[in-house]
Amino acid sequence: MTYIGDIKAGWSFPKNDNGIIRGINDPGIETFKGKASEHVTRETIQNSIDSKRKDSKAPVEVHFSLIYLNTKEFPDSEGLSNSLNSCKELHKSEKAQNFINIAEKLLDSNKIPVLKVSDYNTTGLTGAHKNEFDEDSKWNSLVKSSGVSQKNNSSGGSYGIGKNAPFAVSQLRTVFYFTYDEDRNAAFQGVVNLFAHRNQNNEITQGTGFFGEMNEKKPIFKFNNISDKFYKDRFESKETGTDLFIAGFKKSSVWKKEIIVSVLENFLYAIFQETLIVKIKEEGEEDIVIDFSTLENLINKYTEGKRGKRSSNYFQCLTQGEMYEIECGEEWNSENIKLYVLPDENAKNHVLRLRKTGMKIIEKRVQDSPIRFYGVLVADSDLINSSLREIEPPTHNKWDPTLADKEVDTNKTKELLTFIEGEITKIIEKNYSNTQNQEQLDLDVINKYFENDSYVNQQNTSGLMSTGKFSKVFKIKNQISKPIIDSPEPTPQPGPGPEPGPGPEPGPGPEPRPGPEPGPGPEPGPGPEPGPGPEPRPGPEPGPEPGPGPEPGPGPEPRPGPEPGPGPEPGPGPEPGPGPEPRPGPEPGPGPEPGPGPGPGPGPIHRPPRTRTRRLNVKNKYFKIKGTEEYKLKIRPQFSGKAFLQIKFVGEEILRRENEVPVIKKFIEEGTNDTPDLLNNGVIGPIKFVENKLYTYLFKATNIDSYALEVTAYESDQS
Repeated sequence: MTYIGDIKAGWSFPKNDNGIIRGINDPGIETFKGKASEHVTRETIQNSIDSKRKDSKAPVEVHFSLIYLNTKEFPDSEGLSNSLNSCKELHKSEKAQNFINIAEKLLDSNKIPVLKVSDYNTTGLTGAHKNEFDEDSKWNSLVKSSGVSQKNNSSGGSYGIGKNAPFAVSQLRTVFYFTYDEDRNAAFQGVVNLFAHRNQNNEITQGTGFFGEMNEKKPIFKFNNISDKFYKDRFESKETGTDLFIAGFKKSSVWKKEIIVSVLENFLYAIFQETLIVKIKEEGEEDIVIDFSTLENLINKYTEGKRGKRSSNYFQCLTQGEMYEIECGEEWNSENIKLYVLPDENAKNHVLRLRKTGMKIIEKRVQDSPIRFYGVLVADSDLINSSLREIEPPTHNKWDPTLADKEVDTNKTKELLTFIEGEITKIIEKNYSNTQNQEQLDLDVINKYFENDSYVNQQNTSGLMSTGKFSKVFKIKNQISKPIIDSPEPTPQPGPGPEPGPGPEPGPGPEPRPGPEPGPGPEPGPGPEPGPGPEPRPGPEPGPEPGPGPEPGPGPEPRPGPEPGPGPEPGPGPEPGPGPEPRPGPEPGPGPEPGPGPGPGPGPIHRPPRTRTRRLNVKNKYFKIKGTEEYKLKIRPQFSGKAFLQIKFVGEEILRRENEVPVIKKFIEEGTNDTPDLLNNGVIGPIKFVENKLYTYLFKATNIDSYALEVTAYESDQS
């Protein structure tokens, strides 16, 4: 207790007068215990936005500052200690005893952490000087009432319960309020939410106590006997507004980060619209400023890529997406709702929903969308905003029509929400169903792996959601169960034959099965050098021994050719020499007749050339294809070299029709008009890629409608 002039000031608890005994479990505080830092950030900023001055176009500012008080600076710390000690005598539960022990220890320390929350460009809390309860008093609504809201229909809260959020982060359950209102009146008062206990007269008190004028439990209006930490900054700035001092703040090592993330996730739109600026600091440090100019950098630092945090995606939606208006009809005064849409292949169709305050209410997914996207829905028109406000719970985290006061309002808002969902779906279908026709399949080749024919990759990393509009989700078949090259069974071959004829370029495929080892053949006879002709380049593996029968005269043995990339069967011709067939070049000059050797007989059995391929892991995008339309395929490879592409139909139905493959009728590189070879089994290539270069191809596929496509890349061993 202290005297301020002739006024006795200190902590005072109203008598219970045989009323309800209040214990440790306060429903108002318990509501905000989970994610308490987020709740206190949301509720305090929302209250400040609701108090914005109408005569100013400047944004509301909210400052979070961590300061420290010693025991002498804490108002009537002795009186609060006495009340805590009395609570300890009356309440023996473990939870109550733990709270009291921590609170007593804090009050005895010389460094009590206090989170100061100050707002600017606001009206302040008017009505503090009125003697009796006034329903229009903002001071009474916040400081001296429970379950009372003095907010208009455009405001954030309607229950009057959000004022309990600061107590959830106070280890003393104590908050002090200082205001300098638009009438230039200043007031100061403290509130503590303890539990029923005996006062000095042995009378049972209520659990809520007040610091201020003790006899009538009123605020004080003179401040000469309290620490200037409670009023100095406000008087020096001469700006109207309110300061909350959350005493015994539960300070974690990352408290600033928690508040920053909460602001970015919950007030992204208000910051983006430049109606809100937030500053965070610890005593003796520089401010961290969250405003439009710093928004993107802070998002990149604190929330981008973090699990469950989508402010980065919604920011891109607001800055890069398209905005549509949903007209809600005469019943809603023909008011409009804004919808921002940004297609994103990694999205799960979340739409951020908010009202006039710019605070996040809920993120809800849209089902059965033809594309993947992020959305932001803003219901900031007057009637719709006020109606949605009435169906929010105290935590403001959903719209629930059953919370409306009247049955007619329940039905009306339920119809509104159903209408909004339907309009979102219509906008997506109308404007994005044919997105595939303009900007199809954005694939990033991520890595080279799975050597030889080890193609098994059971885990579908891109998910099972199709970007086409299907009646049900397809089961994507991710393992190639059939070879791309169907090699014939090896058979015995006769003696020498003519030079092999040219065959088509090999395409991608798994290794052919090896045949039996060749038997011994005769040594080659002498002969001059062969005429000019391109030699196959060496590949990683030597081919088999020369074919059966007498061989040409001495000449250098042909060097092993490269491994063929996966592809269709080679063209007809006699058994080739080592390595896959090279592309046809100039005919070789005549060589001599083969030298003498044993006559033809049972020669060795030849196996087809052994191949090795790599499957390149790609990030797939699936879509609905129509045989009459042209599509785009975009690829940004993470390697340099040649590769084949294989386009396959995938989906639940296609698993029962595995022999059906797309027929690619056209495949052209946009810009260069290069046309890679179109092979069978949906294989295209080889195509020479440069790392990180974006390639765009136009293509048509025929003979099947309504299935999703999968594109797979294979490395080519051709130079």
